[in-house]
Amino acid sequence: MLRTTVTRYSILLLVAMVPVLFLTSCIIVPHPMTRRVVGMNGPIKGGIDFKFIVAGTTRADEVREKLKDVDTGFEHERLFWARWCDSHTGITGGVGGYGAAAGGTGRLWGVRNLFVRFDERGIVTSVREFKDGELYAVVTRWVKEADPPALDLSSPVSLMVRSHGWQHYNNVTILLSDGELSFTEDNKPARSFTVKPVQVRSLEGSWARENDIEPRLTSQTIHFSTNTVVGSKLTIDMSALDLMDFAIYLRDQRK
Repeated sequence: MLRTTVTRYSILLLVAMVPVLFLTSCIIVPHPMTRRVVGMNGPIKGGIDFKFIVAGTTRADEVREKLKDVDTGFEHERLFWARWCDSHTGITGGVGGYGAAAGGTGRLWGVRNLFVRFDERGIVTSVREFKDGELYAVVTRWVKEADPPALDLSSPVSLMVRSHGWQHYNNVTILLSDGELSFTEDNKPARSFTVKPVQVRSLEGSWARENDIEPRLTSQTIHFSTNTVVGSKLTIDMSALDLMDFAIYLRDQRK
């Protein structure tokens, strides 16, 4: 009898809560929008066309010239690296439900990457387009295969990044040194910490961002194998070129 009463009470409580959840919920509705593309120097009409690239035929100078609006500026004779922001989806959000809704419409932007690799003659050998969620894995694989020069650590290499806080960003300086890397947050020394390169377990990229149209930056979550003052992970925005340096640094420091 007691079990039946409790069950009925639970059902009645759930039914009573449904209108409350509806009235206080945040409703997100995705919808298609006109496609927009933003390169390194601003909007690009007509989007990105790299269908002209043919492995075994197309030369590096042609790739660099025709795709200069999305060129990251990374300099290596065997690789052309392009990045751009792409949006064709919007979201409409409402908070408060019927009679008390507040919200707006925003675009979802995804950063796309293009790796074009060349042989010793400057002829295309491969073309790969991928989203930012795959960036660190692709960069790490390229660093291992192409073996670019090590960073000069005669003095620490400084990376200026921003960490994701609650409704705001915090400026953070990462110093790459021989045997350790330090994270120092502006005006918050209590959140500063140091780890060894082997304690950087992995990096995980984020693809979709609302109203974010900066192709130079990539959002990455650094996962640590140890607990720090900020926990076992830290999400930051860093320049894509700094991410390449970070991958080269970890390659050499983990040997």
